[in-house]
Amino acid sequence: MISVDIHHAARNIETMSSMRTMAEKLENSPAAADLIDIGDTFPLGRFDRIVSRYDAVINFKWGDRVVSIVGTDICAGALRIRLDLDDLAGIRAMEHKAGQVLINDDTVTHYGREHIYCSEMGQYASAPADDTVARLSETLHRNSRGDNLCFLMHHRTSGNCVSAIDQVFKNRFRRAYDRLVRGEINEGIGLFRGCGYGLTPSGDDFICGLLMGMYLLDAKKELSKIRHLIYHISVGANALTNTMQHQAYHGWFDADWKGLALALRDGSPCMETAVQAVLQSGETSGADKLAGFVTAFIQDWKRM
Repeated sequence: MISVDIHHAARNIETMSSMRTMAEKLENSPAAADLIDIGDTFPLGRFDRIVSRYDAVINFKWGDRVVSIVGTDICAGALRIRLDLDDLAGIRAMEHKAGQVLINDDTVTHYGREHIYCSEMGQYASAPADDTVARLSETLHRNSRGDNLCFLMHHRTSGNCVSAIDQVFKNRFRRAYDRLVRGEINEGIGLFRGCGYGLTPSGDDFICGLLMGMYLLDAKKELSKIRHLIYHISVGANALTNTMQHQAYHGWFDADWKGLALALRDGSPCMETAVQAVLQSGETSGADKLAGFVTAFIQDWKRM
């Protein structure tokens, strides 16, 4: 009798453990999540090598670049899948097939043409007016916070240095910017590349913004050689920054940047709102990209 009770107890414990495991799996599974949108250049294939992950972003390795699954608070992008989830903790792998996304090998999310985000941004027929670019620069200066690269354009100090290495970085950024505006592309971009802290260093963010601005100005292909040179120099071993530069070079704009590019083209009063949206990206990443973006419009490329 005692033996039978022990066996029954063991089976009950096993059943309860199995039910808890199943409940946890269901709780962490993205099965109930709707696909909000998927980037128009998102590649087909299986992705299970995670480069980095946060509550609302998972970056998967894709060659020398990354593709991402993101939550509701992140804007649409060329190489992003947005899910209606606030926390992506339960996602370990994904596979993209035509018309469907498979999460963790067991959850299928289907999508149609209406879910595809168009990242391509049309190039400008003509450059924005000088006063519009000046308004963009002033808006950036007024709204940016933190120790970012906007100091390069406004000929001011970048704030109080907290360490000797910060001063080294700032001196290098100043040399990089001065070389760039003098037309010394190789030296300037070489100094920007990889300079700074974090997964996407400030120097790489600046190059990304520069490439986006130059792309918009290159409808007549007059900047193609310089753009290609900058892109070629900017590519390195960092998969995240390689992805940024690849998208910028090809004119694949995330939704917040597309909104800004359209506002700048039209001289729209919505430009300040668009700048504020871009500035939400990272601690200084948005501002650093905007510094490069504005530089593209104030630089005299024809004399290079």
